[in-house]
Amino acid sequence: MKVVDSFAMRAAPWAIPVLTIGIFALDLLTPVGVAASVFYVTPLLLTFFCPRNRDPIYFSVVDAALIWVDLLIKLPLFQSLMACSSARRAGLSCGASC
Repeated sequence: MKVVDSFAMRAAPWAIPVLTIGIFALDLLTPVGVAASVFYVTPLLLTFFCPRNRDPIYFSVVDAALIWVDLLIKLPLFQSLMACSSARRAGLSCGASC
């Protein structure tokens, strides 16, 4: 059996997005001080088995964007603005912080 025809090489293109979504969900659940973003290296290493040479570059851009989105979601200011927006949609007062 060739290495190219092995199950691991055929499963790598499907495992990359699944792992990325799972790591992003884990990253959202962890506090800001925990370095869960390090786990993005695992799917990045799997991109080296893809036939296209630029896949690791594209994937690293996507990972960097996900890390920034995660950071913006976890910011206290963003969370308070989202709570205020939800309260206003519900017709409630959100206090002086908005």
